[in-house]
Amino acid sequence: MLQLPQRLGLDLADYVATGATIEETERETVEVIQYQVEWLKENGLPVPEYVET
Repeated sequence: MLQLPQRLGLDLADYVATGATIEETERETVEVIQYQVEWLKENGLPVPEYVET
């Protein structure tokens, strides 16, 4: 199982990504994370800091 959000120090509850390749899955995951960060900023919510796990 690909755990990119965890490797980036993010906790995305109930997040599932699928793709034909690992590269496609990683790209989709990065897009979701970027969208989430933008949404948090636009709504005046704090963006979680990177946490080394």
